[in-house]
Amino acid sequence: MSVQAWLRLVFLLVLLSGTGQSYADSCSFRTKIRYSDGQEGCLADLPLAAKTSSSWGQSIDKVAQRSSFYLVVAASSCTNAEIFSTNVNIPGQVLIVKEGITKSADKYIAACPKECDCTVVVNDGKVLLPRSLAMALGGGDDAKIAAANSQAQAKAEALERANAEKARIEEVQRKERLIQQAQAQQREQQLLAEAEALRVQRKFEEEARVKEQLRLAQENKAREDERFAREAAEKERLRLAELQKSQELAKADQDERRKDRELLQQLSTELTRLRAEAAAAAAEAAAAKAAAAVAVAAPVPPPVAVAPEALPPEPIYANRKALVMGNDSYKAVAKLENAREDARLMAKSLTNVGYQVTLKLDLTEKEMKAALRTFKNQVDAGDEVAIFYAGHGVQLVNSNYLIPIDVAGQDEEQIKDEGIALQRLLDDMTDKKAKFTLAMIDACRDNPFKSNGRAIGGGTRGLAPTTAATGQMVVFSAGSGQQALDKLGPTDKDKNGLFTRIFAREMQKPQVTVDRVVRSVRTEVVKLARSVGHDQVPAIYDQVVGEFYFRR
Repeated sequence: MSVQAWLRLVFLLVLLSGTGQSYADSCSFRTKIRYSDGQEGCLADLPLAAKTSSSWGQSIDKVAQRSSFYLVVAASSCTNAEIFSTNVNIPGQVLIVKEGITKSADKYIAACPKECDCTVVVNDGKVLLPRSLAMALGGGDDAKIAAANSQAQAKAEALERANAEKARIEEVQRKERLIQQAQAQQREQQLLAEAEALRVQRKFEEEARVKEQLRLAQENKAREDERFAREAAEKERLRLAELQKSQELAKADQDERRKDRELLQQLSTELTRLRAEAAAAAAEAAAAKAAAAVAVAAPVPPPVAVAPEALPPEPIYANRKALVMGNDSYKAVAKLENAREDARLMAKSLTNVGYQVTLKLDLTEKEMKAALRTFKNQVDAGDEVAIFYAGHGVQLVNSNYLIPIDVAGQDEEQIKDEGIALQRLLDDMTDKKAKFTLAMIDACRDNPFKSNGRAIGGGTRGLAPTTAATGQMVVFSAGSGQQALDKLGPTDKDKNGLFTRIFAREMQKPQVTVDRVVRSVRTEVVKLARSVGHDQVPAIYDQVVGEFYFRR
């Protein structure tokens, strides 16, 4: 709203409130009145308020000021006016109740001359007529009445103009509000458009970021693939180099064998020459034989195992891989004392002759099967493989099972499910096309399941005979039904079993083929076991084609 509009509105309101402002301070509570058209004023403003009441002998205004309730009757065509009141402030007057006032007013109106047409004008502060008509009552002066009517009409016209101006101002305000709403909507739409543009921009930026990440990931993958390809090529190159070296060694070995044959021929010729000399020495030889027959044989002392680190180690070959397992801490069957130490000694010995060794101790069923899967995945075609196991084993229907430490062994079916079939290890190496596989099984102890009323595996000790595939050699620490010794009596302080300590020592000898090493192990084990009154003959199942060496 403009400043001029506000000023016009204030001027009109002051004009309309003209006389009302004059009585605002002098009008009492009882004589304040409200007209039927909503205007307020004071009883003293009306011409009839100055009339003297015939009942009270005072002006109507003074009587009203002292009344608890009053009612004024007047006429527009006559000067008659009267007030009826319940008044407690004028001594000697009789109180009139509201009903009495109403009845008296009815009587007065009825007694009023017909030409006056009297009516109730004021009912306890409420004027039943508009201000313009109420001002015309009780005056009795046509000029004054006309002036009052003219003044009332002027005020009515001023009020109408004020209302029109107010309506115009409200219309202007409404239009201004509509303009503001339109501007607000336009701004909101602009903000929405800006937000949408920002969202689209961020979407494009996010897509660009994702594309960049994808490109970087593809580049990284390409680099990784290239690195893996280089490593695979390098591995293949090393394997071929080892293969070539092995072939060269094999050729050198053949040359050595040819030289040995030539040497044997020379020796045969030399032996023929010496036969004559041997006949001359026959007598002396007979005497020496007789002396040897009566000699008392000295007890054979137990051998001292050669520590693998005492010999110069072989380089680690890429095509030589070994899995070594040792189980001592059984949970449901008898614990063992030497298995883990035997596994540690064998791991050192195999490492010393060039094997990449994986050592596992005290394996549960889950761990043992996982170790076998991992080792199988490491073996490549053409590898030389060694597998060593020390721990409990049992034979079931001519099949041999290696026992994890958590097997309870309630029945044979459970052993088949939870144990590790030896044949599985051998078949895995056949599937991987290993060139040479040596399995050393030191599990020929007492049957761990023959106690507590159980006789799984018939209650026998040791393992059943097995069949090796082509390129495989399987060695058991004792024959069928035999027990492998952990000690050579109470004075034996060696922490390793008899079979393992001998095997670890014999494999360190250079220029000895594997089959000769195994047979030397069997000879030594038999001799030492018999020295303490025990039969233990390691069982050998050999299907190896060609010659293999631990040390060249």
